[in-house]
This record gives sequence, structure tokens and C-alpha cells, in this order.
Amino acid sequence: MSNLEMRIYTAFNGVESVAKWRGEREFEAAKNYLKEIGALVMGISENNKAKEGVYVYVETKEQFEALVEFTNSLRPEGSA
Repeated sequence: MSNLEMRIYTAFNGVESVAKWRGEREFEAAKNYLKEIGALVMGISENNKAKEGVYVYVETKEQFEALVEFTNSLRPEGSA
């Protein structure tokens, strides 16, 4: 797993997935947003940098839907 990836576990349905961010700025924005919506983000060092693996525990469907909406806002329609 690269330092711009997050393994995301969604507790409400038991699904695990990997989110790949396009750059450090996008990764940091996603990390901060996840914390803001109450998701548990693990694997960040004391100096706020990603260690080998970043794991995110998303408890509710509402949190996951908010993450999807946030991700879509970073990536305009038609871009991969």
C-alpha cells in the first residue's frame, strides 16, 4: 500500500476497500475530512505523516456517503 492509499473498512456492511489519492494535498484533505466526520483514522505518525499503512474505520452509512460525496467533489465528472 502506498503512502497515498487508505484501506477503508465500513462497519455497517463489513466491506473493506482501498482509496487511492492523487497527491499529498488530496490525501491530507481526505484524512482531515474523515476525522471531521468522525471516522477513525489510524496509521498517522506523530509528525502527521502517513506510515506504511493508513486504515480508516467508517462506522455508519452516512459517514461513508459523506466520504463518497467529498471524493466526488475532488474529482470533476469525467476524470478517473
